[in-house]
Amino acid sequence: MCGEPFAVDIEAVDEHGNRCARGMVAATPTVWPEVVGGTPGKTGALVFCPGDWDCAWEQTQSGEDFFRITLSIAGPVGPIRLVVGDADGTGGSSLLLKDSLDVDLLAGPPHELMVEGPRQVRCSTQGAFGPLKIRLLDKWHNHVTDHKPFEVVLNPFALGGEEGGQAAKVSAKKHRGNRLTMTKGMATCEEVQLQAAEPGQYRVRVASTSKRLVLMDATMVVQAENTNRVVSLKLSEPSFNPNCVAGGCAALKVLVSTDDGEPLPQEAANTGLSLILTGPDDDTMRLPPLPGHAQSSQPSPSAAAFKFRTEMLNVAGAYKAVAEYVESREALLRFIGCERLRKVESVECTFEIGVGPPMRAEVYCDGMERRLADSPSVTGSNGDAVEDRRLLRNVTIAVHDRFRNPTPTTGLDVSVHLQMKDNVPPGCVLPSLTTDPSQCAVATDQQGRIELGDLVLEAGSGKVPEDSGSSALELRLVFSVGGLRDDEGRRMPLTDVLEVNVLFSDGAACSSILRSASQRMHGVEKRKAELDKQLRAAKNAADKAKKQHQGTVRAVEHERQGIHGTVPASISELRMHLDSLADRWNRQQASQPALDAAFGDPRDPQTVAVQHCLLARDPDVVGVFAQLGTVTDQRLAAVLAAACGKSLRILVVRNFQCHERLIAELDKQCLGVPAMLPMDGVRKFDTEQREAQLQMQMTNQSALSAKLHEDACAGADEPLALLLPHTLAAMKRRKGETSSYKLPPTSYPDGFVGFMCNLIRPAVQGHRSSVFWSMLNRNAVFETMKQAHAYRRYVTQTLKLPVPMTVFTLDGKKLDSRGVIEGSDWKVQPLKDARLRFGTTPPQQSVDVLMATQHLGELRRLLAAMEEEEQAGNEAAAAAKAHQDLREEVQRVKEELATERDKLKQHLKIEKSR
Repeated sequence: MCGEPFAVDIEAVDEHGNRCARGMVAATPTVWPEVVGGTPGKTGALVFCPGDWDCAWEQTQSGEDFFRITLSIAGPVGPIRLVVGDADGTGGSSLLLKDSLDVDLLAGPPHELMVEGPRQVRCSTQGAFGPLKIRLLDKWHNHVTDHKPFEVVLNPFALGGEEGGQAAKVSAKKHRGNRLTMTKGMATCEEVQLQAAEPGQYRVRVASTSKRLVLMDATMVVQAENTNRVVSLKLSEPSFNPNCVAGGCAALKVLVSTDDGEPLPQEAANTGLSLILTGPDDDTMRLPPLPGHAQSSQPSPSAAAFKFRTEMLNVAGAYKAVAEYVESREALLRFIGCERLRKVESVECTFEIGVGPPMRAEVYCDGMERRLADSPSVTGSNGDAVEDRRLLRNVTIAVHDRFRNPTPTTGLDVSVHLQMKDNVPPGCVLPSLTTDPSQCAVATDQQGRIELGDLVLEAGSGKVPEDSGSSALELRLVFSVGGLRDDEGRRMPLTDVLEVNVLFSDGAACSSILRSASQRMHGVEKRKAELDKQLRAAKNAADKAKKQHQGTVRAVEHERQGIHGTVPASISELRMHLDSLADRWNRQQASQPALDAAFGDPRDPQTVAVQHCLLARDPDVVGVFAQLGTVTDQRLAAVLAAACGKSLRILVVRNFQCHERLIAELDKQCLGVPAMLPMDGVRKFDTEQREAQLQMQMTNQSALSAKLHEDACAGADEPLALLLPHTLAAMKRRKGETSSYKLPPTSYPDGFVGFMCNLIRPAVQGHRSSVFWSMLNRNAVFETMKQAHAYRRYVTQTLKLPVPMTVFTLDGKKLDSRGVIEGSDWKVQPLKDARLRFGTTPPQQSVDVLMATQHLGELRRLLAAMEEEEQAGNEAAAAAKAHQDLREEVQRVKEELATERDKLKQHLKIEKSR
């Protein structure tokens, strides 16, 4: 085991293999460790001190002599060879014949935790990063894989870089209490969420929770940055047009604050910002912002104000409004990371829509169970029985505004009286009511109702002459209300609101006939009242279903607007499209497993020195070049690994002072010094405005190039405005001078993929224009060597220009700046076998799959909206059909009621003739 003492027993034998006694041995045995597969006689990166070994002759129980060496060896794990000999010969050579023993050097006891990957990562101040991989190492930086599982904890607070700085909250997604389990020396948290009040550097720590296992903490520096992420929404008090009563429209403003203080772009607001309004009837509508540019708000000029206007609000009562924003900008999705942080809601705003002026009055009976307008005929007599004389029971007048909202009011005049109809036989006397319900300056209750009680005819009042030909008289019961308002808001005088037909019978002789007919008519009217009630409920349900269907249609359109590309129109086609996409992405993720960055053979002395520097906990160590960027396309990653070679293990540090500190530390450990790049000596790429404009105008970019650039720049630095030689030549032409060459200056050549520094996604903000530009310069990538050579021939032979760049091709070839095409000495290894390579982004974290996951989510939301639309449409159609069926049934009951009324009149005429 690495660093742990172990014993080697050496026997001295003669040339025939016989064991010799100690007195016969003229030399002192010793051991030389060698790395198996390395240079013979070289110890490589092995660490040992022969002066500290215990060496002595000993005897077995049978009295045989042997030489025991108790030694310890440290260094990279793997097979080593113990060479046994002596140094007593001429010139320090071995006097005796040497022997060797191959053993495996295993990892030593656990000593520390290490974060695998770059020393620094970046995320939003309210965002996430990951995955976070933790390794268990021994004292010599070997991965310990045989230790039993134990727990480590991610510190919930990350301290700021400066003394006295604020701390940021840290939480591990899907890990309760930020606890991770180390299994086989490895623990992974797919996503770490960071909440920082201010931008800056924060140091994230991972520590062991075991009291028996004391380990050094693992640390990582997180650069928290402000982005245009929406952090808060605030609803202003609504304004109304014309006023806050039923029938008006509400206008609201949503103040959108972002992390970086810059206003939210109108395009992002159109896609992700909406206002959810819930009415008193629990009907919900989702409103988009009004078109037009966002306005800065006062007193917060950094917050953009977006306007919303509702439809006409006809239902009086309390409304609830909530502003919602869902992030859909591709450049921020990876930067935000956490799904929870992509959706922001405002505090709920409540406002009241009051009732309008009293404009309508409706008359009900039987305690609001029956509306008299739906039952326009009653019967009554002047007999002794109260039931025969009662016209209506429990009469109520309900006052509404224009939209049928109950309207509490005062100062109304109410009149209820009987009137004769036209062509009344002479001698007829009008019956009277037992109590006059007419009132002046009456006030309604809170439900806008006026209770009138029962309407009963006075016994013995009214008369039908005997020579009239009938014992019944047709009258009108008139309800009048004064004090209602017209369309212009003026008070109206006493106005008839309802007339009810009354069939009055004179004398007790007809009372039995009237009672029997009244009971039949009452039954029919009761059925009609129930149907009317069902009809109103069906109409409300149909209206609500129609409104809900319209809302779901708008929701479907809203979802469609946020999806790029064409989307199937039907639900069945969309389901098939979703299944196909999901299957394709699952296969792609399975076929392209993620690979970690590698910067050399772990047993190579240079790799050991680099690893020691990374674990030196120097705050100015940035990381190994191989760990500072990722690539999503594995074919491109393999080409980049071959192209960069040993440059991938260059250690990047912030300044020259850090370089000196690391050299001093390495000298103490007797280790070699790796190549380093101090960033304070790097010249950053300087973009000229004209170059940037020309790059924006470039055409003929292949789909592969666009995809790789999108992956490399999503949530990271913008690509550098690098131009190819034929475009640079066009910039140097005199103004007005034209060119007749076949390749326009604003067109990419066929097969051009991009410049290498633009095809790698930096892990830290600003590294593309500094580290990557310094390391990769103008090296470019083409798809094939044939295309690369064709472009070089065009530039050198046609344009007569040099090509100061080395070109690498995806088919595994190299074309240097002299025009030399490398042979078989230069080749691209399979990526998984490469000892030096950039890391490939894990499928679940790659921009491609992240966008695909988002796209699948968008399509699933669209499918849910379309299914909801279909269901709402079916419910609306069913409600409309039920409404129509009830209308037809109500019409049949009306006809039945008219028939019963005609029968009653005929019976009364027959009875009179008798």
